[in-house]
Amino acid sequence: MMPFSDQNFPRAAAIAAVLTLIGPAGARAESISAIGGDDGLDVFRAVSMAFAQDTNGLRVYVPTGMGSSGVVSAVAMGREMFGRLSRSLEPGEVALGLNIQPIFSLPVAVITGPDAPGIQLSPPQIEALLAGRIQDWSELGGPKLRLRMVMREDLRVELGDQAAGAVGAKVRREFSDHEVAEIVRTTPGVIGLVPFRRPLMASHRIVPVGGVMPDVPGYSVRIGVRLIYRPQSINASGRAFLRFLAGDEAQAIIKRFGAEPYRQ
Repeated sequence: MMPFSDQNFPRAAAIAAVLTLIGPAGARAESISAIGGDDGLDVFRAVSMAFAQDTNGLRVYVPTGMGSSGVVSAVAMGREMFGRLSRSLEPGEVALGLNIQPIFSLPVAVITGPDAPGIQLSPPQIEALLAGRIQDWSELGGPKLRLRMVMREDLRVELGDQAAGAVGAKVRREFSDHEVAEIVRTTPGVIGLVPFRRPLMASHRIVPVGGVMPDVPGYSVRIGVRLIYRPQSINASGRAFLRFLAGDEAQAIIKRFGAEPYRQ
């Protein structure tokens, strides 16, 4: 199966989704929004376009560029109906009365520089890397070389159906996936974790996990994408969107992008 950013869903459809959601100048159909970051953005926009077609123009705006803390704050204060998160709620956020609904998961690539030794990893080794228990390439079958791991600050990895263990203090955290990829590409001895995009295969070495690459079904290193909302803020349009997300049409779109829907 092709990854969500590179399968045969026409790129024009993603552009059309944005244009459909924006609409002509002066036209204001009823709309709701689902704010968040970049994880699964193409998937949500495609689903939102299909929802608009099924509901005669009811629009779900899917803006990007907001960090997870800002998303939680905006939804908790009632400024936005939905928020998109790629992590679970913290205990203090749960206390704000927010509901969280898992929607789908995306593959997370384990990347090294193009000149790094070729290795394969297992899910337990990923856990050990995240915890900081593996600190040298020789522990992975490579040469004697200090190993450092880097990932996005708010990336929360899942291994199979379970959340990965706590990230150790020795793991370097960066603000964006782009920064992570650039550090890995230019710094010897570094392993990174980033949501999978096919262009990574041209600039980095992609490490198989359990003998499986990220664009193949059954790959185990993933990130979950969720919606958060306050029940008292959900109107009839919001409830219709939640029902649509759980339906067959939305589930088929999610799979078409190479993501895996969560069982609703």
